Amino acid sequence: MPRWSGPAGLVIRQVGAAAAAVAVVLAVTATPASAHARLASTSPAEDATLSTPVETVEFTFDDRVREQFVTIVVAGPEGRSYLRGDVEVDQFRLRQPVYPTGSGSYRVAWRVVGSDGHPVQGEFRFRVDLPSGQEPAVLPPAEAEDGPTSRSGTPWVLVAGGGLVLLAAGVALSSRTRGPRRSARNLPK
Repeated sequence: MPRWSGPAGLVIRQVGAAAAAVAVVLAVTATPASAHARLASTSPAEDATLSTPVETVEFTFDDRVREQFVTIVVAGPEGRSYLRGDVEVDQFRLRQPVYPTGSGSYRVAWRVVGSDGHPVQGEFRFRVDLPSGQEPAVLPPAEAEDGPTSRSGTPWVLVAGGGLVLLAAGVALSSRTRGPRRSARNLPK
């Protein structure tokens, strides 16, 4: 005679099956224990004051970043967008071309998704003070041609969540179709 029989045994087996299914899903979707991607350095550096125009903004991270989830904003004087072209992603590094910067204050905002699937974001500022007569001839358009560099895709969390829902539905249907078992004790002799 089974150790767990009757309605209580059925509930215990269903809870055990559901717990095992959750454990399997967590084990399959788990990533190695690591911290989220962190920004290691930027060029220009945060709060730097430069005496030459900037034509690219570069980011270095301590972990790989996912190319399809990068967003960068470079705003200069009068709130103009200085983005020029697409961001270049090379595993740990991002390189964003910008219109040559003139004298003024600039704000750089960024958002990336690291290899662990977690988004990280931040911002920094730098200043450009050019000598008289060395302002760049080319300025970004008043109406930005380029919006923020952005790429999108389906986050793995949605895929894993959908798989978990399907697995739970399968366990529920499986236990429902079996029906209750009759215990040998309850049968007449």
